[in-house]
Amino acid sequence: MQYEVSLKEAETQVVLKRHVDVEQVDLGSTIGTSFQEEYGFLGSKGIEAAGPPFLMYHHGPEGSRWEVDICAPAAHAAPNPPAGYTFDTVVGGLAATTLHRGPYETIGAAYDAVAEWIKEHGLVASGPVREIYLSEPGTVPDEIETILEWPVHRVPVPTA
Repeated sequence: MQYEVSLKEAETQVVLKRHVDVEQVDLGSTIGTSFQEEYGFLGSKGIEAAGPPFLMYHHGPEGSRWEVDICAPAAHAAPNPPAGYTFDTVVGGLAATTLHRGPYETIGAAYDAVAEWIKEHGLVASGPVREIYLSEPGTVPDEIETILEWPVHRVPVPTA
């Protein structure tokens, strides 16, 4: 698959998030449960979702473990989030981005394309990658759409 990578200014977002360090085998079910709990809490408080859900990958895989933030963008924070969850602000900024269409198992090619594009354009990755999920659960795998946003910064040009 060909990926069109571009540079964008990612928005700063308030999110309800759960930080997890999880085995690969449990990642899918942990994500699903977390999103259900996050959106259930937001709904119970009358807080509107402020965008599609996403993950931020901090480390992974370390062996078979992943360290991720599971994030539900929210219109605003609220007191007393569920145990294990916090409201946080994900700072926006410059990001290299692309759209992946297809099963999650094939998203590695999109990561490779963005990483190569970052190098080719003299940029440096500067934060955890965000996988933004545009498709509803149950979408046919070949029709799943996921945006990758990889925070970057420009490398300063040396001065003489």
